[in-house]
Amino acid sequence: MLDLPLYNMLPRTSSIGIEAELIFYDEYKDLYKLVPSLDCGDKTDLSGLINDKPARIDVTTNFDFKKEKKPDYEQYIIQGWTFWIVEVNPKTKECRFLPLHFPRCNFCEEPLYNLVYLEPHNSIPYSTEYVSVVQVCLQCEDYNELSDYNWVTPMFAGFGFLYEYELDLINSRTLSKEEENLISKSISKEWEKVITETGNSISSLIRKEHNAPIAYVGQPEFVPLDYKTLEGYTHTNVYWKNHWAPDIDEIQYCSGGDVTDPR
Repeated sequence: MLDLPLYNMLPRTSSIGIEAELIFYDEYKDLYKLVPSLDCGDKTDLSGLINDKPARIDVTTNFDFKKEKKPDYEQYIIQGWTFWIVEVNPKTKECRFLPLHFPRCNFCEEPLYNLVYLEPHNSIPYSTEYVSVVQVCLQCEDYNELSDYNWVTPMFAGFGFLYEYELDLINSRTLSKEEENLISKSISKEWEKVITETGNSISSLIRKEHNAPIAYVGQPEFVPLDYKTLEGYTHTNVYWKNHWAPDIDEIQYCSGGDVTDPR
């Protein structure tokens, strides 16, 4: 809670709202080039650049309350503006983004997020044969395949193989527990760095080609249910996500339906 005389005189609902706006502004002011919207008539709190496009941002502590006001923004969305509702938890300072201008699911009317799907190559291990852009509804798991690009690039599974190999090398050596932990943490940081840099590169290139924001980058992963019969299913394992995208680890989508283990 802020300790300011005038702030503390405000009604509880107003003070929480102002605190949420300040939390969001302090966290993202540099990334999004945020400035106050002032009284520009569109009922938003801040303006900035998200996905390199001018954006209007309405900060709230309650998604559901703001969702009911979506019609108030329709005229501006039609004009081509990008509109975002950001829900801030004042206690944890966690921010969640809801894009009002994104296409909507035909079944549940929730936003559709763009996934870059890495299709495994048939003959080159740990490489892609092509990549696809897929619109995915996280609510009802409906999807729409938009476009494919012939592009051979390393897959995340290949980096994961090297990561596991390095850990196996550690385990094969005579090291103290402290040494093992230090080396393991160092490898984990390097692995996270590789994922971030690779995801940023792929999403940036596809975004420019597709002219649409990318929320996730993922690839198929086989999940065994029975190791004896090798029965299981394949889903999309999400390795990279944009900072404004909802947190998810997997998406129930796989190109072509049933797929074998991509390795």
